[in-house]
Amino acid sequence: MRKVAGMADDGAPPVASFKRILAAVDHGPGWEQGLLTAHRLAFDLGADLVVLHVVTQDEEEATKAAFAPEAPLDKVIQTARQELVRSMAGVLPDDSVAVLARVRAGEAATEILQCAVDRECDLIVITTRNRSRVGKLVFGSETQSVVLQAGQPVLSVRYEG
Repeated sequence: MRKVAGMADDGAPPVASFKRILAAVDHGPGWEQGLLTAHRLAFDLGADLVVLHVVTQDEEEATKAAFAPEAPLDKVIQTARQELVRSMAGVLPDDSVAVLARVRAGEAATEILQCAVDRECDLIVITTRNRSRVGKLVFGSETQSVVLQAGQPVLSVRYEG
């Protein structure tokens, strides 16, 4: 058998080496499935896990309406981070993986991609949900934007719900 650059001695393709995995979560249906998948990969590969929640404009407005209409954005982010940490504690099985919780505000795809660069993540894990064609047309697809623009592999975890 002819040896190809990057191929292992036994002819198998090389196994990817991931040191830091980014799990993008939004607390929508199925987010736990994506987080658990990312955690398991991080555990199996000996990688660190960065868990990112992006506070979108809609979420910011809803949080302000529920708690304090005049709350500054940093207070909204702090509240979202506390909720993220609380939610992760209820989902993640143990502390065998180094986990860093991050919250950013803005457009989801842009913030996911920027966090992956800033935190030097080798893999992005994102949960996808079924949407109607009209839903995709009206709302677009953050997952599609991440997949098409990412500089690293993206694992899409499908939630059927």
